[in-house]
Amino acid sequence: MLSLNKEIIKRCNNNLNISIIFKNIDHSFNRFYRKQDQFRNLQSNNNNNNNNNNNNNNNNNNNNNNNNNNNNNNNNINNNNYFNKNIKKNLKSLKQEPPAGNKLQYENKFKEIPPLPSSSSQSPIKDFSYFHQDIQKVLKEFKIDNPTSIQSKSIPIIQSGVDAYIVDETGTGKSYGIMCEIINRYYNTLILENLQKNNTTISSSSSSKSTETKTKTSTPTSIKPKFIIISPSRELSWQFGYWCRNLLERLLNNYSNNSNNNNNNNNNKYLGKIQLAVNNGLSEELIMKQLLSSEVDILIGTSNILYPFVVNGFIDIHDLKLLYIDEADHIFQALRPDEIFKVKKNRKVHPLPSELLFNEIKRRVREENHLQPESFNDLIFNTVNRNKKLEEEGGGGVVGKQTPIKKKYIQTMRPFQTIFSSATIGYTTKKQIKDRDWINRNALFITGLNESKERAISVKNDEKDDHNDNEIFDNATNNSNNNNDSGSGGGGGGGGGGGGNQTIVDQLSIVNRLTHYFISVDSEVQLLNGIVDVWDNLKPKIAIGVLPNDSNVTKICEELGKRNLNSKPLSSIMDFKNFNSLHLHDENVSQDKKDLKLLIEKEIKENEIETNNMIKQRIKIRNQEKKEQQKLEQQTLEQQQIIENKNENEENEENEDLNNPANKEWKLKSFDSSSVLYLAKEDAIRGIDIENVSFVFILNVDVKPTSYLHMIGRTARMGKRGNVICIYNSTISSKYLKTMNQLNIPFEEENLY
Repeated sequence: MLSLNKEIIKRCNNNLNISIIFKNIDHSFNRFYRKQDQFRNLQSNNNNNNNNNNNNNNNNNNNNNNNNNNNNNNNNINNNNYFNKNIKKNLKSLKQEPPAGNKLQYENKFKEIPPLPSSSSQSPIKDFSYFHQDIQKVLKEFKIDNPTSIQSKSIPIIQSGVDAYIVDETGTGKSYGIMCEIINRYYNTLILENLQKNNTTISSSSSSKSTETKTKTSTPTSIKPKFIIISPSRELSWQFGYWCRNLLERLLNNYSNNSNNNNNNNNNKYLGKIQLAVNNGLSEELIMKQLLSSEVDILIGTSNILYPFVVNGFIDIHDLKLLYIDEADHIFQALRPDEIFKVKKNRKVHPLPSELLFNEIKRRVREENHLQPESFNDLIFNTVNRNKKLEEEGGGGVVGKQTPIKKKYIQTMRPFQTIFSSATIGYTTKKQIKDRDWINRNALFITGLNESKERAISVKNDEKDDHNDNEIFDNATNNSNNNNDSGSGGGGGGGGGGGGNQTIVDQLSIVNRLTHYFISVDSEVQLLNGIVDVWDNLKPKIAIGVLPNDSNVTKICEELGKRNLNSKPLSSIMDFKNFNSLHLHDENVSQDKKDLKLLIEKEIKENEIETNNMIKQRIKIRNQEKKEQQKLEQQTLEQQQIIENKNENEENEENEDLNNPANKEWKLKSFDSSSVLYLAKEDAIRGIDIENVSFVFILNVDVKPTSYLHMIGRTARMGKRGNVICIYNSTISSKYLKTMNQLNIPFEEENLY
């Protein structure tokens, strides 16, 4: 039997075909049985001879001989307890021959799940035939005719129910495709059935009365969403909510027009089931009441808000069908193996909310015994390891003192689907997700980066002589002025490739589709002057400005407004406070929901009053500080006048410094309301998709290759061209040089003056 164990270990380590291993196990198993049968036959023959020789003896002697023979047989069997107790039980289940097929089909027999699709075997689909016909019509209304390459690869695999990682460069429609798939499932499984039932029912009043009685008798204390979407920022959560509602609203309107039932209240009811769980300025109690009143089906939020709701049981995941995590590398912020020990220790003491959230979800799933069943390989290795340990302890077939064998960790088998996506999911992020058991074992890795790199290299070599910097700039300005229909998606610019002739620009990667400008400055005044200078010369229509996470966005907007530049915070176009109150605006709403609406409006007004008071207090403090500074300046001026009267040459130098253009504030000639600069912090800008953005301003941000790719990804989306203007302090110019060298971007600094 020792040879059997060694043979299994060798062949498993060599990763041979599972059918070959199983045949060899069967051969060795049969050989062992034959030897054991031969041994028993010899014993029986010896016993028969002894019985024949002792026939003349007394019956007592015969009985004694039979007892002795039985004892001998029992001793022989006890000597083989090593096999009978430990191997025979474990290999009974393995004695069944595997079906004709590969290893994966045999594992699926134990898992009781359908065979998994392979991303390589499937040819990409060139249309949206995998969606419902109504959704295909809506996408055509949005002028989205064809899916992108990553959409045609990922969506059919996602529809099979397998967990997946989705990785592709920014602006290829990863997130928008998944939002379409979520609405596709939601529309097919839940909404269409309810709409058809409502059309067939005759007495709608009786049904409404019955629902009202149910709401009065049963007061729910938790929500049971079918789909949960996790994003790193509230701005990105709002964008996902806007996309989902926009798609669903078009679907409901088209359905009502076809069925001649114009019921806007019913539409608001379904649209109100798409809710946000973000920091919207309201208290947690009011947010919970909003979510309870809407009966949430699609919940979109950030991990710091979702985590306490899952811990206290407010979010129930029993009915969850799909969990989607966007910008996974930024949410988890996985540490590298060579990270500093203090950083690792600090992360253990203070884990991120995303880590706590996923550990809590895993704990809830494991409490319901959703565990991964053992596969065929696991059964083989477990039997081999048990036999080795028993052999070492038993000492050659004799069973000794058995020490308890450590139980192997059984992975979680989630009943819902989990999808992670980002443009920069690296090895460390993927390893953290896998090691922490945050995804099922059968997850697939879907990427389009290899194709985009190959296309970029081939096009760059073929078209190097044809395109120069002037042509790139002209194409970028034309794209900013002309509205391109491809990939609009009704606010979802990452939708799909528009129909019609696609230029060579669509085949280039995002880095090669951009024109980069690098401007170093020495002060904040010069930084603002640089923005005004670029705006005056290049004249962009829609632009996004990225600021450091510790900057004051409103203050910079005020300073740019004084210089006649139309700048707004990115959050100004996102209505966080009223997003979750859409279902409360219906006419046929119960009195409880009306009261809730009044409470929300009251708290919003109170919060506005508090913020205004805080602003007034800050202004008073600043004015007092200015007065004190003026007093100090007067004292210093008196001292300086004495010194300046003695040194006339120093006075002339100071006057020259004041007349220096570097210290003057530049302004635009006139205020243009048609052009807008949206400002946001670095963390809030990830994943944001605003239509027709042709310029990205990176303002004094410490850049790294991954963060730079995400920042520049706000422009040049869906094959368009764009411009990136980096204005930074001269002290961090070396960081920009290092990052550009890593990304193979030519680095040439320019001076404002």
